[in-house]
Amino acid sequence: MTTSREIELSRLRLDPTNPRLDDGKQTQREALTAMLEAQGAKLVTLARDIAHNGLSPLDRFLVIEAEDSQD
Repeated sequence: MTTSREIELSRLRLDPTNPRLDDGKQTQREALTAMLEAQGAKLVTLARDIAHNGLSPLDRFLVIEAEDSQD
């Protein structure tokens, strides 16, 4: 059964093994840098749209709790 709960933004982490980040990154900083390099302009557009319009309550985000602490 799926459960839903709110979590603090500061607790979110990128998945360094995400195939969209090329060869996989070892740290949060490397993963974030790779994402920004690959999607920079798109992320700015997305951030502006969210700031202007907000998020739809119908859109849900899938997150998985990390097993270890932030690096």
